[in-house]
Amino acid sequence: MSYPTNPAILLPLLFENHPLLSTHLIPSLPPNTTYKPTTLVPTSITIIQSWPLPLRASFLHSHPTHRSSRGEACPPEVVETLKVLNARYEDLFPGLRYITFVNSRSRSAIASELESRIKEWEAVLREEGKGKERFEVESERWKGEVERAVREVGLIAESRAKKLESEDRIS
Repeated sequence: MSYPTNPAILLPLLFENHPLLSTHLIPSLPPNTTYKPTTLVPTSITIIQSWPLPLRASFLHSHPTHRSSRGEACPPEVVETLKVLNARYEDLFPGLRYITFVNSRSRSAIASELESRIKEWEAVLREEGKGKERFEVESERWKGEVERAVREVGLIAESRAKKLESEDRIS
């Protein structure tokens, strides 16, 4: 087995490295337990989902915006579009970053997804927001977005875990 089984070493490989991994997640795991990557992810996501909303939002903010797929040549206009869309998202949901499981999709596909979602959220604000330009922190829509993003983080970590384990089988 070439992958680490100690959560303190394994978690930063599966999730974006954030201080909450060591201050909140690791202490919540059973002590002296080793994990396969694919078993650590669902356990970790369950714990993260139990954190108070401000902690979950802080953890989500550790994820970078508009990361490219490996080896993808990306036209500058798509990069610029993503910057604009990410900024609009962050205006709509203060304190959050848009997180999606890329799964080998192109930046163009991510931009299309984000643009479509932004249009949906803007329509909701027009209908329900009474003139508001953003979702209030800790509003039901904002909380729903935190939950969606945590699920996406789980999908990302699950993919990384499977890759770690498959590389171990190849070695």
